[in-house]
Amino acid sequence: MRNTFLALVLSFIGLTAINAQNFGYMNSSAFVAELAEVKSASSTLESLEKSKTQVIENMAKKLQEKAMALEQKKQAGTISPKAYDTQMKNFEAEQQKIVELQKSGVAELEAKRKELFDPILKKVNDAIQAVAKEKSLNYVFDTSTGILLYAEEALDVTEAVKAKYSAM
Repeated sequence: MRNTFLALVLSFIGLTAINAQNFGYMNSSAFVAELAEVKSASSTLESLEKSKTQVIENMAKKLQEKAMALEQKKQAGTISPKAYDTQMKNFEAEQQKIVELQKSGVAELEAKRKELFDPILKKVNDAIQAVAKEKSLNYVFDTSTGILLYAEEALDVTEAVKAKYSAM
């Protein structure tokens, strides 16, 4: 009897603690996509990517033209086999340079993406945390993940996060 009473009291305290927790939610993906800083950073990345791609495409095009000219010389018999082999090795080296340039371009773009977006994402996270503290929320869920199955609209903190973000 005493154990039953103790279990009942502990269950009641546990349920009270669960009910005392406050929740909120927002769609962080939609919020971040609306930010002017994100649009600017995306534009900067896109420009950088286009310039890198253009350089690589130009190098590849020139290499292809040289290879076609070399092949024509071989077909016409105006180049010795030794000179042909030497130029083919040069082409392979140039191809490797292009591959390395592509790899370094990807790494540079990733570093630039991190440089541009990390401060924005930190500011967004700081705004979410500030709103959660102001509203005494224990949890803020993100509806963009698709995990939240139902929530009352009154619990949506997106507008409060927008206001806090703008004030930062």
